[in-house]
Amino acid sequence: MATGYNAFKKIGKTKERFEADPSKEERFIDFMIAAFDNEQKYNKTSIEKTAATFGITDAREVKELVESALVKMSRKIAHNSEYTVPNKYTQLVYNYLKQVNLSLRTSTSILLQQYSTPIPIAYLMGIYCRIDQRTLDGKTKFFFEPSAGNGILTVAGTPQDFVVNEIDELRRSNLEREPYYSVFDIDGSQDFTLSNHRSFFDNVEFDGVITNPPFAKLDKTEYVIFGGYEIQDLDHLMAIRALSVMAHNGRAAIIVGGHTKWDERGVIQSGKNLKFLSYLYKNFFVDDVILVNGDLYSKMGTSFDIRIILINGRRPKPEGYAPKKQETKHTVVNSFEELYERFAEVSGRDDMVVEKQNQIDPKYKYKVETDTKGTLYFEELPSDVYWGNGSQDPEDKNKAFWYGYDNGTSLISFQTIDGKAVYKYDLQKTPSAAAAQAQRIRILKLKFQYQ
Repeated sequence: MATGYNAFKKIGKTKERFEADPSKEERFIDFMIAAFDNEQKYNKTSIEKTAATFGITDAREVKELVESALVKMSRKIAHNSEYTVPNKYTQLVYNYLKQVNLSLRTSTSILLQQYSTPIPIAYLMGIYCRIDQRTLDGKTKFFFEPSAGNGILTVAGTPQDFVVNEIDELRRSNLEREPYYSVFDIDGSQDFTLSNHRSFFDNVEFDGVITNPPFAKLDKTEYVIFGGYEIQDLDHLMAIRALSVMAHNGRAAIIVGGHTKWDERGVIQSGKNLKFLSYLYKNFFVDDVILVNGDLYSKMGTSFDIRIILINGRRPKPEGYAPKKQETKHTVVNSFEELYERFAEVSGRDDMVVEKQNQIDPKYKYKVETDTKGTLYFEELPSDVYWGNGSQDPEDKNKAFWYGYDNGTSLISFQTIDGKAVYKYDLQKTPSAAAAQAQRIRILKLKFQYQ
């Protein structure tokens, strides 16, 4: 069986790329990216009014296009070579915390159980799956997103390296505007090798699979047996279908609904979750199952508790069982900081390591303590930046910048000598937000210390 680029080259692309003058949808997306970059304030009503000026009046279409704009904007951050992985994540968290609430629910989104992944979570899932690393042993890697929505889970990667699948026509049209290798419209609950793209899936295995399938129960007539385990939920079924096309040494990051529950012996409670997790542990190397508080999902229109399942390859032969509670990391993750630490621990990537306080680079010699979980460390700034609170002395080259509270408030301010830019940061916000708000201005070169 051919894998990677050679398999794709043999089969060829399955869809023509969209080539035309910018459509009203593309112009609206570009407008919103510029508006978000400039930190203009929007709510659902003002966004819909703006969309109307482009001739876009359907509320659901507006929501999906805004999400597409957020994906494109986030991909730029994820691919910024001047930022470290922690810097990128912190910026994405900040953007997520201030983004408009994408809470619109329509008959279509309810039917398809469409809840998109928060972009910071999507980024970490991609980093775990190594979708930001385009080659392996000199060969181009390829990845699969079988329930792609608007492509959020691909933000850490390059579209050309992805095959994406989406049955919703509106979301699929958004995907087709981007240079994904292929865009399919297959029912992800069915066997991909029996679909109308059978020849494609018969000849390829993916280096990574990343997915957030819709959460729903199956009718009893739709239950499917895998390896002796009866699968009863749609998200569980779609996860297994996706894993079926993953290479032996591939990685997967999968979101499923709900939290795992155990009995008094520490065994997973009998039922659908035990069957699903038993199948996964028996057939794959499961690195972690992270229980995530649904509050981290609130900007996407729901606050449903989730699990993120991280898989590092397929077992040579089925063996083993789902571990007991005491053999797992079963603490619920309640913040984006905690989530980062959990991924950093399991991912095995040196570029995710955040320096401990006693290992801070000496150049970060100025710090401002926050009142919760972190410390902001500021690198000494270039001499054309100075503390903008009346002490404007650009000739003082010995003190490139000062830090402190602006007029006794929680704001810290910097101003360039030419007066073209004034930056203010509210240190009373959450550490991640405050850190991101500062470090996004490149000239400040801020570092955030997780504790």
